Amino acid sequence: MKTILTGIILIVSFCTIIGQSLGIGTLSPDPSSVLDLTSDDKGIYIPRLTLAQRDAITDPNDGLLIFQKGVNKGLYYFDGSYDTWKKVGDGPFSWTDGTGTVYTNNKVGIGTSSPNSKSILDLNSNDKGI
Repeated sequence: MKTILTGIILIVSFCTIIGQSLGIGTLSPDPSSVLDLTSDDKGIYIPRLTLAQRDAITDPNDGLLIFQKGVNKGLYYFDGSYDTWKKVGDGPFSWTDGTGTVYTNNKVGIGTSSPNSKSILDLNSNDKGI
């Protein structure tokens, strides 16, 4: 037990000494990050929860990230300004290039932020043709 405690103290001290950046897979973590994970052949596995487990989190902080398994599975973050969980890449304007082109619900709108529900491609312009 004494050895484990000593190891924990050394790790915490080392993290403090190097400017509070921890690197896994790298000897030089990016100084602008708290945690720098580097790999050429592996990903990151974040906590995987069911909807019930996710909703049981007490007072989630803004930006908390989880992978929801089961019903409506996907990557979710907590949006504190709306006090709700939001699915990453979901919503009425889930894919936009910032120039008026919107990709949503299998519809593409160019020059409109709300493509016609009966069309696949909705082009809207007052001064340009096709």
